[in-house]
Amino acid sequence: EIRVMPDLRKIAAEVVGLSPDVYMRDWIGDIGEPHGGPLSCSPDIIVRSNKIVPPQTPQQVYGAGSGTENSESLGAEVDPQNDNYLYVRVKNRGCCEAGNVEVKVYWSPVSTLSMPGDWKPIGNATIPKVPAGDILTVSEAIEWKKADIPGPGQYCLVALLGTATDPPPDPATLSGWDSFLSFVSGNNNVTWRNFHVVD
Repeated sequence: EIRVMPDLRKIAAEVVGLSPDVYMRDWIGDIGEPHGGPLSCSPDIIVRSNKIVPPQTPQQVYGAGSGTENSESLGAEVDPQNDNYLYVRVKNRGCCEAGNVEVKVYWSPVSTLSMPGDWKPIGNATIPKVPAGDILTVSEAIEWKKADIPGPGQYCLVALLGTATDPPPDPATLSGWDSFLSFVSGNNNVTWRNFHVVD
């Protein structure tokens, strides 16, 4: 007699723990756990005024073994006279490879950062594979057209990360600044970085 099969994917994820757990760091020492450490200084959102082109790859320039893994000074300034390019770095502390990892990046004025309705989308990228073992993996370029870059001043970048089995949290739950801080520090697939537009 044929009966209903158990949900093997759910069992693997929730009982055995066989699932990916992708995250971006809020600070250099971040290991993907909820924390009370620094915010607004993620080393994993990098902005450049020129695109990485072959023979170089984003992985070679910013990924594992690049020598830039723990740099806090990469891409803190945006050039409004040119198109800019964002690269997002991701780790996976789960026990299996993550596939089709989607990252979305937004910018916001500092004073309105806590309200998702004021976040301005920049773009998104899909990372086909993020291996297990906390191996720093880099997205392809997300283009930021110069016409969409705000005027000189200080702003914030917010990145959301997710997979089919590990979706990003819903920013619609935010209700104020303290809520936003908890949203970033308590969710390892959200991160935030301050930056400057310098003319």
